[in-house]
Amino acid sequence: MLIVLSGYYGFDNAGDEALLSAICSSIQRIEPQAEFVVLSGCPQKTEQLHQLPAVDRMKPWQVIKIMKQADLLISGGGSLFQDVTGPRSLPYYMSVVALAKMLGKPVIFYAQGVGPIKRRFSRFLMRWWGNKVEMITLRDEQSRKLLAELGVTRPPIYVTADPVFTLEPAPEQLEYAQALLQRYQLEPGRLIGVSVRPWLALADLRPDIARLLDCLVRDGYQVIFIPMDYGFDLPESYLVATMMNEPSTILDENLSGLEIIALMSHMEMMIGMRLHSLIFAASQGVPFAGISYDPKIDAFLESFALQPLNGAYLEMYEQVKSLLVNENQKRYIRQRAEELRGRAEKNAVMALSLIKPDDELLVPQRKKILHLIGGGEIGGAEELVYTLIKLTDPEQYDVHLICLCEGPFADLVSAEGFPATTIPMRHKADIKKIKDIRRYIREQQIDLVHTHGVRANLIGRPAAKREGLPVVTTFHSVLRYDYDRAWKATLARLLTMQGNHYTDKFIAISHAIGEDLRQMRIDPERIQVIHSGLDTTKFKSRRDPDQLKEQLGLSPERLTYTMVARLHPVKGHRYFLTAARRLVDAGIPAQFLLIGEGISRPEIEAQVKELGLESLVYMPGYYSEVEDIYRLSDVLCVPSLMEGLGLVILEGMYFGVPIIASRVGGIPELIEDGKNGLLIPPADAEALYEAMYKMACHPELMQELAQEGRRRVQHFTVETMARQVEECYAQLLTK
Repeated sequence: MLIVLSGYYGFDNAGDEALLSAICSSIQRIEPQAEFVVLSGCPQKTEQLHQLPAVDRMKPWQVIKIMKQADLLISGGGSLFQDVTGPRSLPYYMSVVALAKMLGKPVIFYAQGVGPIKRRFSRFLMRWWGNKVEMITLRDEQSRKLLAELGVTRPPIYVTADPVFTLEPAPEQLEYAQALLQRYQLEPGRLIGVSVRPWLALADLRPDIARLLDCLVRDGYQVIFIPMDYGFDLPESYLVATMMNEPSTILDENLSGLEIIALMSHMEMMIGMRLHSLIFAASQGVPFAGISYDPKIDAFLESFALQPLNGAYLEMYEQVKSLLVNENQKRYIRQRAEELRGRAEKNAVMALSLIKPDDELLVPQRKKILHLIGGGEIGGAEELVYTLIKLTDPEQYDVHLICLCEGPFADLVSAEGFPATTIPMRHKADIKKIKDIRRYIREQQIDLVHTHGVRANLIGRPAAKREGLPVVTTFHSVLRYDYDRAWKATLARLLTMQGNHYTDKFIAISHAIGEDLRQMRIDPERIQVIHSGLDTTKFKSRRDPDQLKEQLGLSPERLTYTMVARLHPVKGHRYFLTAARRLVDAGIPAQFLLIGEGISRPEIEAQVKELGLESLVYMPGYYSEVEDIYRLSDVLCVPSLMEGLGLVILEGMYFGVPIIASRVGGIPELIEDGKNGLLIPPADAEALYEAMYKMACHPELMQELAQEGRRRVQHFTVETMARQVEECYAQLLTK
């Protein structure tokens, strides 16, 4: 079995050389008889470093000769398919793919990070040849989205993880790392590694990086520059080091990827521009902070619920210090790295399945999951389903969506490359649509149905059971608070209870909702609490807060108290506005921002006028890039009468906004009063005013609450949520 490997090999880039080691070792753990030939920029270096045969990648006849003998072409991993480093890179790698296909060889894009792809010709090549290969595995969700946008839809596409997560340094490499530290007179335990690279757009950031590192040295840390791409990064390391006022060390060594990983195990932290410097750190459970020059850095940081270092050096210093002392973050890195290691190993299994289709390596048939939801608007339930669809393991599950109301949600999911359709119900009791749902289940060969909301529960659950399928039902809220009329809430609850016997497993997004389900006389054994997680990958915008304030008409001199919620009685806007009037009367220079739309707009606008707050209350409506709103907010208020969990609270914590919230529903599961937020009784405008006043008078309290909030939010990851839901699916599908 001969496998040809195409990538950025033989160029002294530690990250890419580590990828080559990881790919080969993963495959040989499964298939010891596998043989490799590497297409290399310097065959001699590759043969010496990896003990693998290599040919010059720029000598066509050598490449053609070896490709004729090959059983499989592996293209990757790394960031081969992008055109920001030059116009020739992507066409070259696609020419190798084209050669393999013309010779009838199977091709896999192996753990690729795709993009950015700006040029029209590059996008054409990606779409054309991307649809010709047998399989694609990707290291991040953003790459899958880009392929869907480009129209790459034909081959099976799986999001796995970077192969480097499978690497572990050998004892001799660990010994070498120890000797290297001794040679440079460095002591393990207080070391901070730094990886910088030349990048024109970030040239102005060098002085701030130098000042940041000076601060860390003054704190007692030793700074060590580690060139990841020796020829390029060494000069840049010297450039930044000369800007420092404090001493630092530069490793003037052309180290292999495994040697750097061994070295990384001695670090207290890694600050890096190179993606694989961050991956090396994560693989060893070492905290890391990324300086972003490319979307791949953002994507990786987001997968660990982190943001890139940005701003002036003091802001970066605060971010780094927070990570250094955060034991929860360190535990999460170790846990997440172990999860990614398992996902990375699957790359090799799927690659080998292309050569041995009759072998036990064959990828198992994916189970089909159908989500049903109203989808007429994009609220908290739709946000959760959207995240769940994206993060459900594509190697095991093929996810479908049906919306039961006309609206934007089906189009949003479809744009991500998932099958989504709308079967509109004329009203909430339109049981005639059960027949249409059953037809879809049969045609698409669905294996399990997952319902969300009253409409979906009414018709989705009986449709699934009549087709003999297991049913999962998620409750996102307490029903009696979802309606503006008591009789509507009672009717919805009765309709829901009538069909509860169809559900095999109930998921509650908080313990408060779980308790409400028990009050419906549902067997506690059928109820599982799975907290919602925060999907940080959706936060893309980087708008300047001051510019946005000006656009919205907000004053830069006033404190901004914000609500992010649909305009509905259950969200408590009237208590917020009453408290706002009291705050202004108390002489606090404040303004109030209401983000959202809904049925209560007329009543809210009337109350604003009645209270004389027209010049201080801003209601721009729904704002899609809500991350920009959090960045300009001083305090986030959530005076709801009920919240299932409170996704907006997790979002506010993530962006470091101090929070005041009602002690209702699942909110106390997120906020510990006085530690990472302030809790008040529901429907109590006076208590809300007192909390708002307290925040305004004690900026140090606001800062403490914000810092603790950032720590707290790390416990609520979408990855954990998705894995728990998958376990629920697996239990039902194996019965």
